Amino acid sequence: MKQQHKTKLIRGLLLIGISLIVIILVGMTPEETDVPSQPEPIDSWETMIDTEQQVTFQYPEMLTATYISTAIWPPTLTITSSDTLICNETPQESSFPIRIAKRLVDQKTYCIHAISEGAAGSVYTDYTYTTMWNDMIAALQFTLQYPRCENYDDPQQTVCSNEREAFDIDGVVHRILQTLTVQEGKEVMPAYTPITTATYVCDAQKTIYATYYKGPDAPTPQAGEPPTPTGKVEVLLDGTLQTLSQTISASGIRYANTDESLVFWSKGDEALVMKDNQMDLTYTNCITQ
Repeated sequence: MKQQHKTKLIRGLLLIGISLIVIILVGMTPEETDVPSQPEPIDSWETMIDTEQQVTFQYPEMLTATYISTAIWPPTLTITSSDTLICNETPQESSFPIRIAKRLVDQKTYCIHAISEGAAGSVYTDYTYTTMWNDMIAALQFTLQYPRCENYDDPQQTVCSNEREAFDIDGVVHRILQTLTVQEGKEVMPAYTPITTATYVCDAQKTIYATYYKGPDAPTPQAGEPPTPTGKVEVLLDGTLQTLSQTISASGIRYANTDESLVFWSKGDEALVMKDNQMDLTYTNCITQ
């Protein structure tokens, strides 16, 4: 009898031990990584395959909105190498049309760069959503058209205003970037880092809005040669956003497009614009606010 009781006791202890092991294994979760989870494809969404950058992502063909529409769509996506997301936000109370803000969407940080321009009863906003993606920077760009709801009569005006308040473009962007895949082994270009923004007020009530960027580290120059500039600037001139690369300059900081037909110079608190090697007289005495 004692032997049978001892055998039952051993079997009971073994069962308890096995149960504890099962509970521990079931409760274990995979180690978290920086790689975003890849959700199941959405049947109604389109697939963008960028063979040059070797990236793939999905996007909705149309927005689920009545008044808000896409102007430049589908989005374009750029992958660059960086281990840090830098976001120099513009003040919330600023009237600066180029706005930079940091926002948390589903526990993921985004730097949102937006620039708005009014035209024909609507406001067009160019967006760049930038976030960390697996030790890289992913930047999604697109343009949306927002109607001026005050141009409608009720009840359309109220419906339009309610839609604008409820519209969640952050969620749409976050969902798109969750579908992003990058081919393994792809070489990634270095990223640009925003440094500061500036507003230059000129004669005749003209204004220049500029966002300055620091570029990747320049290669070591040859003996006796100046270092190669790698920065860039985004300038808003007469409602058009221009992206100009930094060039060598003996004085101040000089930026130009590829054929040098447009040049933007800044030095201290002053700035000037040149077109086709001539001073653009529509922008004179431009001083930062």
